[in-house]
Amino acid sequence: MFNLFKKEKSTEEEEKVIEIVSANRERDADDKKINSVFDLACNIDEKVKYLLQNEEDILLKVKELERVGGVSQDRIKETADELKSLTQKDFDMSSSISELLDGFKKSGNIVNTANEGIVMVQSKMEALSYFFHDIVKSFGDLQTEYKNISKIANLISEIATETNMLSLNAAIEAARAGDAGTGFAVVANEIKNLSDNTELKVKDIIASSENMSEIIKELIKKSSEGSELINEAVNRISVSEDVVKEIVDSQSAVKNISNSLITGESDKNAKVRKVIDNLYNMAKEPLKSEDDDIEELINSITARKEYYENIEKKLKEIKSLKK
Repeated sequence: MFNLFKKEKSTEEEEKVIEIVSANRERDADDKKINSVFDLACNIDEKVKYLLQNEEDILLKVKELERVGGVSQDRIKETADELKSLTQKDFDMSSSISELLDGFKKSGNIVNTANEGIVMVQSKMEALSYFFHDIVKSFGDLQTEYKNISKIANLISEIATETNMLSLNAAIEAARAGDAGTGFAVVANEIKNLSDNTELKVKDIIASSENMSEIIKELIKKSSEGSELINEAVNRISVSEDVVKEIVDSQSAVKNISNSLITGESDKNAKVRKVIDNLYNMAKEPLKSEDDDIEELINSITARKEYYENIEKKLKEIKSLKK
């Protein structure tokens, strides 16, 4: 019986030892699990720190991207404003060209009117030149007639001189005849008086004819000078007409070039306005959408950063339990 009791006691001790060993084993297993948890917590903490650092870097880059996007938007708007200002300057230049064209049109009308006046004056001058030419010719013919009159007057003067000599001889013969030649003497005396008067009149005619010839000669000279002046004026008017034609042609060429410039400026301004509209749309629509996306991304990154910070905080609490 004593042995039976001893055997039972030994069995109880063995069971206690087994329990203690099992408990130690369980405690060792728990310690291992706890150590594994702590190690895992440390490992996770390292990774969370790495993730936090990455989140910080990403957040900085996203904010930099947001800043650059804002700068790009400002640059696009600034470029669009400069293009708009340039377009306005081009429009002002087109307006100036249009005003220049209006001025050319008015001056062209004036030049055309002047050209018509020049043509008319040239026609009148040519007619006047022909008129002076006819006058000079008529004066030449008149001078020839006066020379013929002078010749006739000289002939009459010679006849009067001869008649005077004959009347003188008749008077001498009448004086020789005495009373019988009295009547003949009277006739001879009348003939002598007539011849004397005729000679005086012929001398006056010759003198007047010579004066008229000198006057006609002077008129011919003046008419010739006038004709030369008119011919010179006609030539100058012809040159002026050519100059006016060149001015008209130059104005037409400038007008065509100006019209081409206005057309080109209009086309260019239309294209520039289209570019400006596209730039403004780029500055407003897409960048605004990108700003919203960036803002949403920043909020998401910030939320994740806060989440990781909370995880890190909990892990620090777990690590503090090991101490």
